[in-house]
Amino acid sequence: MKKLLSVMFAISAVILFAGDARKEIARKLYGDIRVVNSCPDFDVRVVSSAPDLDVRVVSSRPSKPGEWRFVNSCADFDVRFVDSGADIDIRFVNSNPGPR
Repeated sequence: MKKLLSVMFAISAVILFAGDARKEIARKLYGDIRVVNSCPDFDVRVVSSAPDLDVRVVSSRPSKPGEWRFVNSCADFDVRFVDSGADIDIRFVNSNPGPR
């Protein structure tokens, strides 16, 4: 019984830590974004519900979390779009970008 409780506690801690890490990424991820195929800063998955971050694509300099401007060089962050194993889940929106 003690072993089972220890395992359950360890799993809960990992899940909570992973959620906190995703929230921390969501708070910091804005600016000029370059899409790459290898060596990204973050792997990103696009979802339709329950995102970590709502993203609005802008044409002027992004100034708050969730605002992205896609560029080909001099990026603040490099991202790679993936289907699984993402560091963060995003959803593209037209208004109210930011962490969820």
